[in-house]
Amino acid sequence: MPAPRPTSGAWRIAGRRLGDPGGPGDEFCALVHLAADGTLSLTVDDATRATGIGGWSSAGRGRVVARAELFVAGASPLHPNRIVVRAAAELSADGAAASVRLQWQLVGRHGEATSPLVACEGRAERLQP
Repeated sequence: MPAPRPTSGAWRIAGRRLGDPGGPGDEFCALVHLAADGTLSLTVDDATRATGIGGWSSAGRGRVVARAELFVAGASPLHPNRIVVRAAAELSADGAAASVRLQWQLVGRHGEATSPLVACEGRAERLQP
């Protein structure tokens, strides 16, 4: 097994959509596990109740980029069933937190975009020492 990376482990991300007037639908929380092998798993606590997997890599000292795909609960053939997320994070000096910028988009069963890109920002906190 690869040696743990400074960013691997369990994280909680709390954030909000950019450019929206505000309100409970504009906020999200996600639990993310970054494995030392470069894979990730996540669950989103919002109306979608989406769960997903993806990959992440270092983008320089204290920086991480990631891409994930999530399945949306209750999707149907008439509605999109996946969310594609691309994210970038910058770690704090102590490695216990990070600022996060991400974009997500709904995609159909065959990978076609079914919504515009949505930009978000947030803060991640490490859940383990």
